[in-house]
This record gives sequence, structure tokens and C-alpha cells, in this order.
Amino acid sequence: MVVAKYAGDKMKAWPSSVAVRPKGSMDTPLWHDLNKNVFLKCFKGKLSPVPVRDPITKKLIRGPIISKTDAGPGRLATQAGSLEFRTEMAAIGLHILLSLPNGTECTAELDQMYSEYKGECKKSTVRVAGVKMAARVQARKKGKDNQTPTAELEEYLEGNPDPDSDEEVEDSNVYEFTVGRSACSVTIGNRDLGNIVNGFPGDPLEKRPFDKCFTKIKIINTWIVVGFLPMTGNAALDPKVRYELGEGGAPEEARKRMELLIKDYEESALELDRLGFNGGVMDVKARHVKNLEIPEDEEELIQHIVDNKLINKAGGLFKCGIQIANSRVVLEASRRVAKNEEAEKVRKAKKGQDKKRVQRGPQS
Repeated sequence: MVVAKYAGDKMKAWPSSVAVRPKGSMDTPLWHDLNKNVFLKCFKGKLSPVPVRDPITKKLIRGPIISKTDAGPGRLATQAGSLEFRTEMAAIGLHILLSLPNGTECTAELDQMYSEYKGECKKSTVRVAGVKMAARVQARKKGKDNQTPTAELEEYLEGNPDPDSDEEVEDSNVYEFTVGRSACSVTIGNRDLGNIVNGFPGDPLEKRPFDKCFTKIKIINTWIVVGFLPMTGNAALDPKVRYELGEGGAPEEARKRMELLIKDYEESALELDRLGFNGGVMDVKARHVKNLEIPEDEEELIQHIVDNKLINKAGGLFKCGIQIANSRVVLEASRRVAKNEEAEKVRKAKKGQDKKRVQRGPQS
């Protein structure tokens, strides 16, 4: 359970859920479901395209929300359903904000926590596999080798309050042991996801990856490190941020260090030449700040996106100064691209019909 206010006046318990596609990752329909059936339900009655405040206290009653995410599957999909979904979300006040391409960890709070969480989940996966092996052995001893893996695991957990215990559960029944499939041949599937993510019922905190990693203190710390809200810009101080030469490309201290490094690099190349080696191999050039020309007029910006085929490229949109996947500019550009693609299909179909007509020749 998740206990939070979500723009409400009182704390409320919300049921948590785990979802995954057969391929094991996000896709367009699942992305739509996440926003509609999870995020919007949390803010039911509190969502509005524009802020609405109490006329006396000025307290915010309703307003838009931001769905902050990366540029993964479904965010900028070209399917008609994706355009309809983004249009619908924009109309009710949910804005989809894309993180910076290739810089997700610096600008995304969840990714700041996933380095620890992934390691814990890997250990949990090994543990779940071990428990399922023990359940398989117990099922064999009881002569139930034809049980499904789920039934084996449930029966094993009922008789073993501590899944990691090596003690045998006392049972007066005489077991019949038959040779069948290997006890080590267990599979990990979507049904095991809940146990991998947060352990088994009654597990201590150290064996529950989600509860261990996503604590209130750790969540607040990631907000501080990223600096999105409140807008402090702390993400720019992340050690993984790449600096560039030129105006605004790096802090003064970092700029001086880069200039000294480049000078030393060039001198080393000359020294190699002097010693008779090929100093030309040291030809790496430092990156310089590029002054991107972004159209100021919305109509020009829309046409720029269409002409350069940037509609489903998060990096290209970012260079145009766009991070909102369902902004008016992006939605209008998407409509024009869809219209152009439809016109191109009609043109090709007509061209094919004309070609067949020519091949058949004049009718007598």
C-alpha cells in the first residue's frame, strides 16, 4: 500500500500494483493505462487544464499535473492511438514531460534510485529461484511431481513461514519419491515478479527490495539531487554531466581545467612526432558549444519539426526547446505528419493503379 495525499486534504492508502508485458518491458498501451488507471485516479477531482484557486484563501483547488518520464516506448509513438491519447491528456491538464535524452539518471528521480534497486532485485531473483527449487523438492517427496510451479510454491510457503530456512518441516506422512524433471529446472516468469520486487509475506525489510530502496528519506534526497521541484538545477552539478568549451558550456573552474587538459594533449601529440611516432593518432577534438537556431514562431517551429522528421525523436525535439510530448506544437506537427503519410499512401496506390492500366494497354 502507498500512503499519500496526492493533492487531497487527508492521507489515504492506495493499493500498489505491478504490471509487465509478455516481452518484459513497457509498450504504448501499457503506457496509456499507467496514466489513465493509476496517475489520474490518484488526482481524481483535482485535475484542471488551468490552476483554480480559492478566491479567499488563494489555496490551489485544482490544476494541471506533470507526468515526468523518459522517452521510452509509447511516449512519442506514431500510432493514431498515441496521438489521440496525448491530445486527451493535454485537454484535461496532464502534461507529459520527457527527461533529457542520454542524461536520464541526472534528471530523473527514479533512475537515481534504480542503481541500488536493480542490485537488490538481482539478489532477490536468485533467492526466489532457490525457494522454487526447495518447493519442487518438497513436491517430489510428496509424490506431486505433476503440480504446477505456482501450486508447488504456494504449498511450500504454507508449510514454511521462513522461506530461507534449511530446516525440514516435520510430517508424519510417508513420502513416495519418483524420478522426473530436475529439481533445479525452475523458471522465473511474470507470476514471480511480485516476490522478486518485494519478497514474500513476512519477510524482513532487507529482503524486500522495493520497501528497502524506496523510502521517504531516499525519495526526498533524489528530489534534492535532481533539483526539478523546487527548481534548483542541481542536475547540472551531477558528476556525469559533460562540459563543453565556449560560452555557457562549463563553470569557470571546469573550463580552465579543460583548457589545460587540451593544451597538455596537444603537446603530447607533438612530443610523439618528435620521438618518431605518429602523433596524428591523437586527433580527438574537444566539443564546443553549438548555437542552435530555434524558430521563435510556433508555425515555423511546427514546420521545422515536420520537415526534419523530428516528431518521434526526443533528442531532436529537445534541440528545438521542446520537452512536453503533448504540447500544442508537437500535437499539431503529429497531425500534419499523419496527414502527409496518408496522402503519400494514396499517391502510391494511385501510381500503382496507373501503372497496371498502362501495362494492360488500351481496351478494344
